[in-house]
Amino acid sequence: MGLPMIIVKPTLPAYNKSEIEKILRTLERRFQISHFSIMSSAVAAIYASGRETGVLIECGTRTPMVVPVYKGRKIAIHYLGVSHDKLTKYMNKLFTEAQLGFPPIERAQMEECAYISIDFERERRSKSFNRPTNFQQSCGIRCGEALFRPALAGIDSPGVHEVTFEAIMACNHAIRQELLENIVVCAANGKVLRGFTRRLDREMNDMVNHSSQRNAHGALHCHAFQIASYDRKAVFWPILDRR
Repeated sequence: MGLPMIIVKPTLPAYNKSEIEKILRTLERRFQISHFSIMSSAVAAIYASGRETGVLIECGTRTPMVVPVYKGRKIAIHYLGVSHDKLTKYMNKLFTEAQLGFPPIERAQMEECAYISIDFERERRSKSFNRPTNFQQSCGIRCGEALFRPALAGIDSPGVHEVTFEAIMACNHAIRQELLENIVVCAANGKVLRGFTRRLDREMNDMVNHSSQRNAHGALHCHAFQIASYDRKAVFWPILDRR
């Protein structure tokens, strides 16, 4: 008796129909697979969080994106201008400008060092922010802030919260509330920066409360979840970012 299999393919089109059919024939012949289900990685991530509907923010990849999903079907793909690779370059630039003689860091080191403050302006005004002894910490805060303010890193792009808000507002008004309440964050091949979901919650709720959507549909509320633990290799585990 053959076995069923779920095949997860990249959200971005990476294989044409003939290539997928060739893969399926090989699996069926060599491994006796009887049933197949093919879904995009965005839909799989939403399912992994225990949902059928939500907005996936996939960061950490070279092509980060925001993907609204409704009842197991992706609606659209919206691209983010800031990837973790670009954040790594930005942090190396900060180290170089300070002339501290630090060797170039890799992306994994950036993900350990950088974090996102709930209130960047207040952090920057603090007495300890610009102390030489706290330089690495202040670089980590600046680097993380570039996800929400890409101009800090010289990137001409809207922040992750703005792209997410526009992606939701581009969907049918009947499902916007459900999408706002089910924002799922994951980092393919990397880690979600510490503090990301907490800051995203704040920024998204501020945008909702200051938009015309609040008057049209009542008091909307946003809530973001993070899936995939910081130390996971390939398995999704649902957790909340409590930093």
